[in-house]
Amino acid sequence: MKPADSDPALSSSETPETDRALQWLKTSHAQSDLLTAVSAKIRARTRWRRSLCAASGIGAVMIAVALWVQLKSTTDSFSEPQKRTATFTAPQHQLLPDGSVVELNAGAEVAHAFTESVRQVTLIRGEAHFRVAKNPLRPFVVNAGGVLVRAVGTAFSVNVDAGGVEVLVTEGKVAVEKNNASALGNSPPLLPAAPNSTLVPLLSAGGRALIPSREAPLEVGTLPVAELNKRLAWRVPQLEFSRTPLAEVVELVNTHSGKALQLSLDPADPELADIQLSGFLGADNIDGLIRLLQTNFAVQADITGEAIILRKRR
Repeated sequence: MKPADSDPALSSSETPETDRALQWLKTSHAQSDLLTAVSAKIRARTRWRRSLCAASGIGAVMIAVALWVQLKSTTDSFSEPQKRTATFTAPQHQLLPDGSVVELNAGAEVAHAFTESVRQVTLIRGEAHFRVAKNPLRPFVVNAGGVLVRAVGTAFSVNVDAGGVEVLVTEGKVAVEKNNASALGNSPPLLPAAPNSTLVPLLSAGGRALIPSREAPLEVGTLPVAELNKRLAWRVPQLEFSRTPLAEVVELVNTHSGKALQLSLDPADPELADIQLSGFLGADNIDGLIRLLQTNFAVQADITGEAIILRKRR
């Protein structure tokens, strides 16, 4: 991503999440001096928070959010009035006839054609994650940009764009093959369908393969869990806030997190409800939200039974 503007302080961000946060602030009409201050503080904090960010999923985006909320009280941070909004987004899910589940990233499109011998899915564009129903007699084959990804019962993502086809395996094993007429026949699962058709015979959980569309070497390797999760973060439902009161944030997180523990605000601290947050948060990232509140708003979290009580630190 290109810098948000020509300000040198914004010319080098530490992570894609930071880029996204700064760009979001810019498009939200934040003034240049605010962006500069946020950028400087992000770079100072990101180095020691990097490992925490990978684990929690909240990253530099929410750091930028917190700094923005803190700084806007002393800066005219908007050139025009902004509405309070909160939205929930999640990948589209498709249930295939065999019980396999496809998750589609924004803009992705698939088509399927199942026969008695093979389950074929064509990834027309974009990125999709597949959780394949087990059936050793009917291999599951994803055709993406001239590349075949063959599995039986496993989970993996495929991303096709102008640069080529990328395969990430989250569970089990897959084979990556060239597209040819015989590849969709009755060949055994996880084996090459024809001589010289195999690109990657077996790619295991955590494995990554990049098959470039142009003349470039094939890339095959293994990703750390944190990096794999980062690459597939789009699968996690996201909450987006714009000057959203904490009371509404808590309600949305409780609705969409899928967690047994529910957040609640201590009625003895009514001012907590009016804390405003702006930015992006994984819907299941309760820990990240709590860390943000503890670090930037002097809020403590106490677990009582099946509830997490948020209250001002005494």
